[in-house]
Amino acid sequence: MFSMNKTIDGNFRFINSTSAAAYYDYLKGKTEMVSTSSIVYQFHKNIGISGGMQYHFAKGFIPNIAMHFSHGNPTWLIALTPYYNFMPWNSLEAAIAEFKPALADNLRLFTRLQGFYSYDLKKDERERGIINFRLGLTMKKYTVGFGGVIDYYRPTANEIQNYGGFVRVEI
Repeated sequence: MFSMNKTIDGNFRFINSTSAAAYYDYLKGKTEMVSTSSIVYQFHKNIGISGGMQYHFAKGFIPNIAMHFSHGNPTWLIALTPYYNFMPWNSLEAAIAEFKPALADNLRLFTRLQGFYSYDLKKDERERGIINFRLGLTMKKYTVGFGGVIDYYRPTANEIQNYGGFVRVEI
């Protein structure tokens, strides 16, 4: 997963979240990538609106709008970003919670729970639900640890689980 949150000018910022998943035995057609990019207008310290585009490996390019609600300090980050995708069937919401308490000088615990929920408005059913989690240690701008993704496709499909190590660098 790659994430970027960069101030452009004043109250405007650019955000991107890109995730990719592939099976270890490389099953062609099962590799996936989703990337969402938006320009956010932050009209309040904790509230913003955005417009942007998502690229989805199976659906192509999807324009979207979103609201951004967040609260953060050195120990906590809580964010809720309800998206509306301009397709006749899809809307998506994302929520993130991070808990990063100090353990010692220059050492913090890093925990992250991130969820996505996509609902097919046309079929009146869940399209996809994803839970990402991370547990690690942060020293200065580097974080290493263990994480996982539990991904639920459509009501009739089984879940897909993916676990492993991660490295995070804040630039």
